[in-house]
Amino acid sequence: MDTVQKIIKLSNIESYTSKIGLEISGSFYPNPNQTIILLSPADNFWDIFKKSEEYTQKVKDPIDNWSFRVISNIANKLFAKPEFPFGQKDNAPFLEWAKLSGKAWSSPVGMLVHNKMGLMISYRGALVFDYQIKFNPLKNHDLNKIVPTEMDSTFRNELVHGTVHDETAALMGGVSANAGLFANAESLGGLLNSLIDEESTLFDTKLFNKFTENNIQNDSINRRGLGFDKVRYISNGEITYPHSNLSEESFGHTGFTGTMYWVDPKKDLIVIFLTNRVYPTRESDMFYE
Repeated sequence: MDTVQKIIKLSNIESYTSKIGLEISGSFYPNPNQTIILLSPADNFWDIFKKSEEYTQKVKDPIDNWSFRVISNIANKLFAKPEFPFGQKDNAPFLEWAKLSGKAWSSPVGMLVHNKMGLMISYRGALVFDYQIKFNPLKNHDLNKIVPTEMDSTFRNELVHGTVHDETAALMGGVSANAGLFANAESLGGLLNSLIDEESTLFDTKLFNKFTENNIQNDSINRRGLGFDKVRYISNGEITYPHSNLSEESFGHTGFTGTMYWVDPKKDLIVIFLTNRVYPTRESDMFYE
């Protein structure tokens, strides 16, 4: 299964598009790390479009301008790149994409036919996901795309590069609940944004809130979620970790090798910090300096 399907299901994307008069008219995977989702007018398109500022204010090229605005907004929420069949000299190859989706094909007279919309097919834009979050990345990535972690002189006696650093996770084949997931900041940002978006259908809101709220009772200083870290206090009640400007609703996680993310839904803030702190060895103190 492609990475993007693990992060954002098609039903999750449809929860956004259905409210703005669009629907998914096809999708495909150009490579193991990329997913392209095509968007077309839905049955409620005209009802929604006629209420838009582009229509009511008689903006030039109203449908194109409306499409650019709403699809760009969705892309921004989902950390995707928006593409359009208009507005540029080198527009994305939507006709080719349509055929690659398996949902459309050329008729004998050369016109495009969609399996649901027939000859009435129209593409208003596309979402291009380039998420790279996975276990055992060497199965799909070259080593030169991955930073080295540590020169291990006690367990593996070699440079840990492209494989999980945690010893227990390594013994489990690189796939474990506590370690082994490789990602870049953009991909991780997309996942974290889906966690806190109230319109997201990826996670149950009540269950998610339970995991990210403080679950330590009768302790005024230490605060922990279920699998997530929380802000902590000093004796006078001031937040000291990881930063005093973060709200109590915020949560995050840190990694031994020098990774960290922190999410503050109240302040609409996501911070991602990815380093290889233990390179070349864990005795290095450059990170703290």
